[in-house]
Amino acid sequence: MSKKRYATCTCEYCYAIVPKNEAFEDIVTEESGTSSGSSSPRYIMGDFSNYYRSQRTYERTFYRNRKIWICLDCMNKLNEQQIYEDMMREKEYEKFKSNMKPFVVFFSACVILFLILLLAPK
Repeated sequence: MSKKRYATCTCEYCYAIVPKNEAFEDIVTEESGTSSGSSSPRYIMGDFSNYYRSQRTYERTFYRNRKIWICLDCMNKLNEQQIYEDMMREKEYEKFKSNMKPFVVFFSACVILFLILLLAPK
């Protein structure tokens, strides 16, 4: 029996040529170009006296979706890096929460004191 041959692809990161059944497909959005234009309401209506002062310009950016392939080794490295970044982001968030606790307690106490003074009989 002959061995099955799969179509090959090139890894986006390490440029290794691997069979497609051993790679992951991903879609990346990238900027593909821009267009710009201008319009003048006076020019459209027929008043040519202040044509350059009243121009409006606009610009539009175009994007396209590009299909990329990532080999197993690079995918594992990317996952490890993402896991590490998520852990660091979570640690920073926990640090932020612990630093914010005194402020939350202080402002909560201020709100409660304000409500007590507001609702106190005079």
